Amino acid sequence: MRSMTGYSKVVEIKNGVEISVEIKTLNSKYLSISISSPSYLSECEMKMNDVIGDQIKRGKVSVKVYVKFVEPPKISLDFATAQAYHSALEDLASKLGIPEPVGIDDLLRFKEILRFDLEDDQVKRICEDVVGVLKKAVSELVRERGIEGEKLKKVLENLLSGIESDVMEISKRSEDLLDYYSKALKENVERIVPDDVIVDKNVLETAIAVLAERADIREEVDRLKSHVERAKELLKKEGSVGPNLDFLAQEMLREFNTILSKSKMVEITDKALDGKVLVNSLREQVQNIE
Repeated sequence: MRSMTGYSKVVEIKNGVEISVEIKTLNSKYLSISISSPSYLSECEMKMNDVIGDQIKRGKVSVKVYVKFVEPPKISLDFATAQAYHSALEDLASKLGIPEPVGIDDLLRFKEILRFDLEDDQVKRICEDVVGVLKKAVSELVRERGIEGEKLKKVLENLLSGIESDVMEISKRSEDLLDYYSKALKENVERIVPDDVIVDKNVLETAIAVLAERADIREEVDRLKSHVERAKELLKKEGSVGPNLDFLAQEMLREFNTILSKSKMVEITDKALDGKVLVNSLREQVQNIE
C-alpha cells in the first residue's frame, strides 16, 4: 500500500551534462502528470510519461527536469523573431503611452528567440540520460510513498477494527429485536386499549411479526461484515487499492444508514452512529491511498 503524497529528487552528471529531476505528488482521484522540461526535450516527454505511468497509478504528479551543461553549448539567435517581438512591443508601448523603451530584458522573456543549437544525436543522448535519472527518481518516490503508506495502513487497520467491533455488537443486539418489538407493542396496546377490550392474540402476534420483519437488519449486518473483511484483505495487497477501499467505505455508509432507518432500538442506533463516524474517518484517510 502506498500513499499518494511524496517527494524525490535525483541529480546526476552524465556525458558532460548535469541532470536534475524533481518529483512531487499530491492526492488526486485519477493519475495526472505534469512535466516541466527544456523545450528541446519536448519529444522526450512521452517516454517520461510512460516511465511514471508504469510505477504510479493514481495521484497528481509534478515533474521538473533541469539540464545544466558542463561545457557551454552553442546557442542560436532567431533575429527575425526577435525583431518582430521588438516591433510589436514598441508599437504597444507607443499606443499605451508607456515612456520606457523596449529593452533586451523584455525580449529575453520570449524563449523561442534563443535556442540551444544541439545536434539530433545530442538531444537523443540527453533524452536517454534524463529518462535514466527519472527512473531513479520515480523509484525513490515509490519507496517514500510506500513508507507513508505503511503508516496509513496502521490507521486504517485501527478504524476497521473499530467498525468491526460496532458491527458485531449490532449483530448481537439484533438477536433481541423480536422480543424488543413484542414487548414494546404489548406495552403500547396496554396503554392505549381500554381494560374491558379483549385484544385478539393472533392479531397481536401478526403485528409483532410484521414489525420485526420490517426491522430485520440481518442482511445489512452480513454485508457490513463482508465489506470489512474485504477491506482488510485489500490492506494486505500491493498496487493501487485506494479506489476499491473508497467504494467499500461508501457501501458501509449505505448499510449503516439503512440500519438507522430500520431499527428503533437505542443500543443498535448508538452503535450504527459510531460506525458511521468511523467510516467517515476511514474515507478521509483512503483519499490519501494510491
